[in-house]
Amino acid sequence: MRYFMFFLGIIVFNTKLHAVGFCTAYEDANGTLDFTSLLPDMSNFGDCEVAPDVYQIELYDVGFCTSAPTAPTTEAGFEASAENNCVSLFANSSGETLDLAVGVSLNMSSDINIPNGTYTHGYVVMKNSFGIKATKTFTDANLIRTTNDSSSGNICWSASDPVQGSSYYSTDHDSGDFASSYSFVECGATPGTAEIITDNLDAFEVNEGVGTYTASANVTGGEITAYLTQSTNGLRLVNAVKTADRIVAFLAWTSPVTISDQTSSIDLQFNVSGGSSLQVWSPAPGYTIDLGAFSSGPFSATILAN
Repeated sequence: MRYFMFFLGIIVFNTKLHAVGFCTAYEDANGTLDFTSLLPDMSNFGDCEVAPDVYQIELYDVGFCTSAPTAPTTEAGFEASAENNCVSLFANSSGETLDLAVGVSLNMSSDINIPNGTYTHGYVVMKNSFGIKATKTFTDANLIRTTNDSSSGNICWSASDPVQGSSYYSTDHDSGDFASSYSFVECGATPGTAEIITDNLDAFEVNEGVGTYTASANVTGGEITAYLTQSTNGLRLVNAVKTADRIVAFLAWTSPVTISDQTSSIDLQFNVSGGSSLQVWSPAPGYTIDLGAFSSGPFSATILAN
């Protein structure tokens, strides 16, 4: 029986799963943002991810596999215990809430015996909700307006919407109401008290009313494939917006992980630098952007066995 220590950095998703892009084109060394180069046409604005102050997830299961695990479908769910090629490293049916913005360790309830061998994949089961708190400063040349027209300034922070509260669905990003009426930020000349806002990922994309509930992307260290599933339906893949409550993610590593008698620790490193995406819209004259929310950002993961 061998005991392994596991460390988590950050695990992040977006409505469009993709490799980390960050906000380097608009952000200086101090983290101050400047979007004036985009004016007056915000159509050239690409992915912009910034580091949040708080990034909460709820984790249920993490494991390794010697080959690709069986993907969930609308007919059959993912069951880690039924995967003969996988071993669970951490499991908590109630979920464990972690703030990964600064990096944390994942407590193990007991020793874990991982058979020696080469592991080509990892899997993660987690809640599809992300708690985000952030405050960002823009240059004095920028004047940011909230999408509900309630405030403006060059400093913005996460805040509850007066009508919707502190939680929203990711598919609301593209709705007319979100773009014109809802806002999960406040802005001003001086910073206010930021709140934790919950972004519920319920589809990766929606085109003409049809949602996409699985997505793959090449990321640092390999490829990730994510599935939006429902725990009350055996982690089967969902087929409608606002029905998912779990994410099942498979990581196919470029460099497989080898476990031997000499292995004493395993370090799971998830990227935090781009943990929050800016949800922006073209503004009215006199403003740089309309900002609606600091939402969840893209996912990247690496692993080291020592």
